[in-house]
Amino acid sequence: VTELLGDEPNGLAPAGAFHFWLLIRRRDMTTIEVQKRLSAEFGQRDYREIGVAGQKDKTAVVTQWFSIPNYSPVLERPINRSEVETAAPPLEVLRVEVSSTKLRRNSHAGNHFEIVISSCIIDSRNAVLRSARVAQALEASGWPNYYGPQRFGVGAATALRGGKLLEKLRTLRGGARRRIAAKLRNAPLDGFAIDAFASMVFNVYLSRRIRQNAFGYWLEGDIMTRKALVPAPPEHASHDATKSTLPKDRSDDCAGSNQAQKLIAGRDDTELGDGFRRAEISYTGPMLGKGLHLPDPGTGA
Repeated sequence: VTELLGDEPNGLAPAGAFHFWLLIRRRDMTTIEVQKRLSAEFGQRDYREIGVAGQKDKTAVVTQWFSIPNYSPVLERPINRSEVETAAPPLEVLRVEVSSTKLRRNSHAGNHFEIVISSCIIDSRNAVLRSARVAQALEASGWPNYYGPQRFGVGAATALRGGKLLEKLRTLRGGARRRIAAKLRNAPLDGFAIDAFASMVFNVYLSRRIRQNAFGYWLEGDIMTRKALVPAPPEHASHDATKSTLPKDRSDDCAGSNQAQKLIAGRDDTELGDGFRRAEISYTGPMLGKGLHLPDPGTGA
């Protein structure tokens, strides 16, 4: 997994107060474990002073950005660049930049994933040929981008706890609601549980859409996005990782389904339809949170 930055560090260090941004490669460690290690090594009182854009998988080779304040209140001195360039193993520091701002959550542009298949039971030549056929099929059909089960915790306990927290928040009013909301903002694990529940809701929506044979189709009421695809990092650019298309209009495949409709569905908005076929435009799924937009009642979506 390679995290892709949205905005680069600005290189500014006003009045000597700034943050080091570190691009770190790690494996078999959670994001929070890395934050705690960096916090202890560079003398921060709270691991949350270490900025991150998002949580990444533990069981993977992960390349991810972190930010560290350049002053240590525990060591009572500034941190030198040479110190952060040689962070203790097993962390591997690939790049160090400076910025006047802390790295904030959700400030990244996206993530690039590379899947390695090992222990094949067929010879390498046939394995490569099969992989190419699978890749070609995926380019034609698209891929349902589910959140992985590791996000939900053992037995989905983390996601279910997040649902209970949201239900508690929903039933409270006035000062009690504000106190719980303030507590959640300062409790990263509770926030992660709520995010896990939101991801589970998204997975349920996606599963229902697939059961309705409507994965590759624009439905009446869909909320569309023109958000650009995120380019792969330079070292992976030759893999053409950004090339991903949704299925072309095959309305005959939807016979018998009242939900799945022809792409244009009686509209004359051909620009939107053409953009959907070229994967420049896509429908969105629900992610619980502030600013959530829902389809109009009674529509297919």
